[in-house]
Amino acid sequence: MNLIEIKPSTISIITTYQCTASCRNCCFGCNSKLSKKITLEEVKRYIEDILAIYEDTIKVVVLTGGETFLLKDDLLPMVKYISEKKLITRIVSNAYWATSYEKAMETLQPLVIAGLKEINFSTGDDHQNYVDYDNIVFASMAAMSLDITCVINVESHDRASFTASKMFKDARLRKFFELEEGRNNTLQVKSSAWMPVVKNNNISYHNVNISDDSKKRCTSIFNNVSINPYSNLLACCGLCVEKYHI
Repeated sequence: MNLIEIKPSTISIITTYQCTASCRNCCFGCNSKLSKKITLEEVKRYIEDILAIYEDTIKVVVLTGGETFLLKDDLLPMVKYISEKKLITRIVSNAYWATSYEKAMETLQPLVIAGLKEINFSTGDDHQNYVDYDNIVFASMAAMSLDITCVINVESHDRASFTASKMFKDARLRKFFELEEGRNNTLQVKSSAWMPVVKNNNISYHNVNISDDSKKRCTSIFNNVSINPYSNLLACCGLCVEKYHI
């Protein structure tokens, strides 16, 4: 029998489990009390070690959490270092920092100059208990104005009161769903399955349109090298691997 080696294309670094939100069904069990954060030197070492084996296939480094922007002064040099390695940097955030369009631009512009190419925002019923929907709007407007790839992931299930359709109807975002002169991409909104990780949730997906990516068989166990802030190597992307943290 011939064995086929499947090589990873993505490094996913869970930079911290600390978050400004404490969503009931958070896939990583994040909250404000978890203070451990990955360091810049650790990120450099991990990327160097992985590239030594998979230099030809690694294309993207994802900085996720928890809330990635809680890294504060370490975030910018991380993005710059990844960019210098000729890799795409993707950041995942809840946009707590985007309290206005001006603040969002002030926060994102230095990261884009340093080489940031993609940013993903998370929102929905659980997230909006902690981060206002307008923050997502301001952050997305700033990302699109800076011409980087922007994806909004909306918690989706049958009982969700906030849905992706509300974003498509938002007058502030409408123009970004169509390609305009001088801009290279469009705003993407995805309805992502909000997974139940605590008991008695009654979450189902019978009457909601979930993005195609959420319906497909998961392949991240082969495509991702995932590392958490405790320097543990995780299986697949790490979602729901760790519910409790020591």
